[in-house]
Amino acid sequence: MERRKFVDTVSRAAAGMGAASLLPEDLWAIPRSLTLTALGDLILTRKVRDHRDDRFDALVELLRSADCTWGNCEMNIFDARKGWPMGKGRDGSVICEPWGAEELAWMGIDFLGMANNHTADYGEEGLLGTLENLERAGLAYAGSGRDLQFAARPGYFDSPGGRVGQISCASTFPSWSLAAYTTPHANGRPGLNPLRVNRTYQVRAELFEQLKRVDEAVGEATGREPGAPAPVRDLTFLGNRFVPGATNDELTEPWPQDLKRITDAVAVARRNARVVIVTIHAHERYKVREVPARFLETFARACIDAGADAFFGTGPHVLRGLELYKGKPIFYSLGNFIFQYETVKEIGAEELEANNLDVNTLDPSLAFDNFRFERDSVFWETVVPFITYEDGPTVAEIKLYPVVMGQNEPRHYRGTPILATPEEGSRIVERLARLSQPYGTSIAFENGVGVVRLK
Repeated sequence: MERRKFVDTVSRAAAGMGAASLLPEDLWAIPRSLTLTALGDLILTRKVRDHRDDRFDALVELLRSADCTWGNCEMNIFDARKGWPMGKGRDGSVICEPWGAEELAWMGIDFLGMANNHTADYGEEGLLGTLENLERAGLAYAGSGRDLQFAARPGYFDSPGGRVGQISCASTFPSWSLAAYTTPHANGRPGLNPLRVNRTYQVRAELFEQLKRVDEAVGEATGREPGAPAPVRDLTFLGNRFVPGATNDELTEPWPQDLKRITDAVAVARRNARVVIVTIHAHERYKVREVPARFLETFARACIDAGADAFFGTGPHVLRGLELYKGKPIFYSLGNFIFQYETVKEIGAEELEANNLDVNTLDPSLAFDNFRFERDSVFWETVVPFITYEDGPTVAEIKLYPVVMGQNEPRHYRGTPILATPEEGSRIVERLARLSQPYGTSIAFENGVGVVRLK
């Protein structure tokens, strides 16, 4: 259409509308609020849409009511006949058939983190096949892809309340699952967006001197060149770095180059989304499983400083504390959400005999890092944060909906989430409140849900 005709057409259309005064005043207004929910690890091996439970139905309605629901996809959603398990193989791989993507979408899940230690369980075929299945079901994602450029870039979900951007990464992963950059000379490697960690072990001065003498003896035995005579302030011994200090401790910090790549992506998402989230899969702990390693606190705060509005951690399969940093929520771990990890193993007679196992009493939980999850209730309890943003990325309210996953139910039923009873909810929220106290966060239990006291 020529320019004069285009202008004339637009003018007549505007006059014919009588203008927008005849329409609702807020028709063109930017939504004032955006609601965001976040879930822990998703390990789905059974269909859930026909699950008959009022508390399950209520939970699904809660997820669907949010403008955006995020979760960590800790599994391949892939036809296992088209690939082969890597690493620990069938004893450690987590996989769901392609219908899993539709099940997650049916539940109201919109946005997935795709960087974790199971991302590459079925190699490149499984990873790329998973992403294809997510795209087919209309699920947005971030954190893995055909090369590091793709895995590291922000993913976006366009919700009724506005665009949500995500940068997803993992600090816990097998070496073969890292993505690599594409260069002008070679294709990159499919994989995940990594946050690698520098570890230093601090030991008391007398132990450090003993290590020095052992290191000198090893050097003498192997013909290694002697070091400089200057005072030794740190020591690399058997591949680990040691420094002297007042106490024995483990010191961790993010790799600077990984931190920069991730915070640069946060800045990009900040320009393109109303709300920006950073998500990480991190098993690492500081002494006990409920306390995150120190690098994770450093990393989360750096992401908020770079422009993120919320930080969600997964990985240890238990809840960790909540910190409000500059008014922005940092959930160091959301534990599990769908935890159907107990699947049938096909084990031959020779393997049974070699491991002294009885097929009638075989516990499939042995397939998951040899850990007996069913013994401890903390693996079967979590909260679903429901965060309301007003006037842009300002946090107006955070409610925490307690959830249980049927620890004592039969195996064919266990692992599917439902809203907790008031008694269960009180216990879960009180435990999260205790874990959050070191961060100065106050959480109350009111009318069956946790309420975060915003500062």
